[in-house]
Amino acid sequence: MTNEEACEKFKEQIKFLDYYAGDCDETVKQKEAYNKAISVLERDRWIPVTERLPEDESDKLVYTSRGRYRIKQYINHKITPWDYEIYGWGKDNWNGKDFEAVIAWRPLPEPYRESEGEHE
Repeated sequence: MTNEEACEKFKEQIKFLDYYAGDCDETVKQKEAYNKAISVLERDRWIPVTERLPEDESDKLVYTSRGRYRIKQYINHKITPWDYEIYGWGKDNWNGKDFEAVIAWRPLPEPYRESEGEHE
């Protein structure tokens, strides 16, 4: 089963709970768990730029047309006061030409954190 198929199953379960189970505490907890699972599964996949672009401007892990991984920020607003607008993934060289097109992206993983008691 793919991540997409698993997400669809979780969404079906949420619809089922909405229709048949109402809003009791246990149902709310189940729906929260399903939504968390969907979030994790969707986060763990490459998103083609033809499917959608990032909604926020945080750094993303991207895969380029040259087969390279990079960390880039998607910019979706005007960034200079001179009406010079830069939208997209930015440029990767000095003359402003993008020599590696971004073809897919994904959110960065959570930062590393030492677990408690790891050094005991």
